[in-house]
Amino acid sequence: MTFKFTQGPEIGKATNILKGMMGAKEILDTKVGQDYLEKVRLWALQKSATAQRILKTIDRFPHPVYVVAMKGGFTCFDNEPGPGGVIYMDVDIDVSVRPGGARGIYGEFQKQHPYISFLHECGHAVQNIETPLQFDNSTKGPRFALTSDIMDAARKYGERNFGSRPYSERRGWFAPNGSVTGQPWSVRLEYDNIYRHERPICLEAGEPIRDHYCDIRQG
Repeated sequence: MTFKFTQGPEIGKATNILKGMMGAKEILDTKVGQDYLEKVRLWALQKSATAQRILKTIDRFPHPVYVVAMKGGFTCFDNEPGPGGVIYMDVDIDVSVRPGGARGIYGEFQKQHPYISFLHECGHAVQNIETPLQFDNSTKGPRFALTSDIMDAARKYGERNFGSRPYSERRGWFAPNGSVTGQPWSVRLEYDNIYRHERPICLEAGEPIRDHYCDIRQG
């Protein structure tokens, strides 16, 4: 079924409500999203076998994985509506990562190709395809908790209480769980995604690699 682009109605949200929920400047036309995906596919073909595998896994899934292309806003994956979930992607995202955190050797932040952010969220979609129950259960409760946390994080982003924080404050904000959403299981999901998907892509493409989930800046 592959990727299906939407401005909101197909996932049960009006475009204007979705814009506010995700802290986006604009929810983009589906054609813009489709063009963006084709550029990602070409990049993956040239740079990364892992990225190609991730995209093919979604392409072969018999249900749609929805994508909302945005200018600005909170880039993330939500497993609802199922079974394929939704990728929210800021197509203008600017990303820097700080390599070496796990080794205790902290360097400077380095620019990372923005397509890796989209492929990271595609990695979550693959996790959901492989084992959907891991997104359903946590000590905080069932699925609605994930949606609630994403909405809360998105609002914080939109209010600039999240994305503009200096590194020291960001690290403190992440500290309780090492995750954006605050889900207790997010630590496991995020690091599984980083080590099975994001890091191999970076190694293959020659991009800087983060060891800790929070060693990242997004704008």
